[in-house]
Amino acid sequence: MISYSQKKAFILKSFFIFLSALVFLAINVSFSPAHLVYDENYFYPNIAYLHNVGLFTFIKTYTGQAPGPLYELVHYLTYLLSNSILFVRFDNLLFSFLNILLISWILKRTGSADYVLQSLLYICVPLSWVNSGIALTETPTILFSLLSFYFLCTVSDKAVVSLTDVIIISVCISLSIIGRSTFIVQVVALGVFFVYKLKERRYSLLCIAALSLIAPLYLFYTWQGLMPPNQAFLSGGGGFSVYHFLLAIAYTGICLFIMYPNTIINIRQKPLLFLAIATATFLVLLRSDILIPLQTIKLAHPAFLKYAVLVFYSASAALFVISFIANTMEEEKGVFILISIFLLLLVCTSIKITHQFSARYVFQSVPFLILVFRKYYRNNLLQFLINTFGILMGMISLQGYYH
Repeated sequence: MISYSQKKAFILKSFFIFLSALVFLAINVSFSPAHLVYDENYFYPNIAYLHNVGLFTFIKTYTGQAPGPLYELVHYLTYLLSNSILFVRFDNLLFSFLNILLISWILKRTGSADYVLQSLLYICVPLSWVNSGIALTETPTILFSLLSFYFLCTVSDKAVVSLTDVIIISVCISLSIIGRSTFIVQVVALGVFFVYKLKERRYSLLCIAALSLIAPLYLFYTWQGLMPPNQAFLSGGGGFSVYHFLLAIAYTGICLFIMYPNTIINIRQKPLLFLAIATATFLVLLRSDILIPLQTIKLAHPAFLKYAVLVFYSASAALFVISFIANTMEEEKGVFILISIFLLLLVCTSIKITHQFSARYVFQSVPFLILVFRKYYRNNLLQFLINTFGILMGMISLQGYYH
């Protein structure tokens, strides 16, 4: 146990580090390259195409991206006013700040401790720096998903759910699915939640699910699938990728450890956790080709570095799986059970992404990891050091994309 004065000191230090990180991120975006970087080369030109052909023609004919048209819609006004990628990046930065604010509001509304500091854990994950500093598609999608959960929190306190509430929540979920089709699992989560809990709200949940699917189903009907026809090759002819699924679990575990390193210490099922880590490590080392995250690690010298990384990845995957099961079994609040179901389904969508794996897919789960694992936050030295390390890695990662 740490003393009250030590806890207060860690709170002040963490708050200073988090705010400094946000300021530094904003400065980075302000002085970012004027040219397109990374996948901006695919997404940004489509805003001009939307302007030229109109929305209905756009959704039938646009190329270069698998996600839906939410990206172009949310950046459209900025494009008209500035026609500059720099200002579109500022849009994205604003969306990240709003995501942090929404996480804080949800945590506060549900009585979570240290809700401000916990919401700022968003910036501790290196993936958050890349997705906040580059104009990509994930951040606005997450924004509307978080908005839907925020309004679901407000509805959970009401005796009667109004039609206005249902429409607002449905529109938010619909926009998140239009942003990235994998977010359709939020509707699936509503269905599972309907069976599991809150049966007295069955009609509200059914109405939300039905209304939220209207626009996405029109889009999918137009595409004749979950992505534009010219991007259908990305599905790899269908099927599943267990390799990508395992990587997603491992990366999610790494994100969890960076934000909540005390999970390992505070989880009640320690024997089960360590048994899972040992088992996962043994299986991965037995098939050392099954979970190689980077081509460079395959060529790593000395050879033990490859196995060290494999152990770290397998341990991270075990950490997420056991911690998730333990946390969900102890969860008492209905909205967070729903978020837990959604988080698990969102991570599992990587099994259907067969063409390639990207850590960006895992980034989508970061805000929901914060909401689900909020009980594991501690104001201590381990929390401070790991959070700070994550921020430093994020700074380096973003600069790597800029230069």
